Amino acid sequence: MKALSLFLAFLLLVNLCVPVVLFGQEKKPYKIEELEKLIKSGVISDERIIELLYENGLSFYPDDEAIARLKRAGASDKVIEAVRTAEHPPKPAPVREKKPIYKKWWFIGAAALVVGGTVALVATRGGGEKGEEPLPYFPNHPSGKK
Repeated sequence: MKALSLFLAFLLLVNLCVPVVLFGQEKKPYKIEELEKLIKSGVISDERIIELLYENGLSFYPDDEAIARLKRAGASDKVIEAVRTAEHPPKPAPVREKKPIYKKWWFIGAAALVVGGTVALVATRGGGEKGEEPLPYFPNHPSGKK
């Protein structure tokens, strides 16, 4: 009786674990290197490669460079078409060249305002006619001359 209970417990455990092992596998998208190896090996038919592509997808964007690599590996036109239509990540955004701060329009504008303001301040600081004293920065301040 004890052996039967252990056997039934074992069967229950197996029945609970098998579906997780068989059906719990997640999709693993193919890298271009893996796809090249599959194509170069020649062991798997084109139809099976296409099935695997549609089941798992790609981990790379199939741009012209990737297609050229696969063609060099010996991929057929059917496989190339499957690569183009298989699930893949979006096209990467183009890399923008970063300009140094002194080449940005707002920096040049701010620098022009500072220089212009300094020139205006220095130009208006002087007195009127010859012999007059220069105007103070803050005429209402106690340290200013009256």
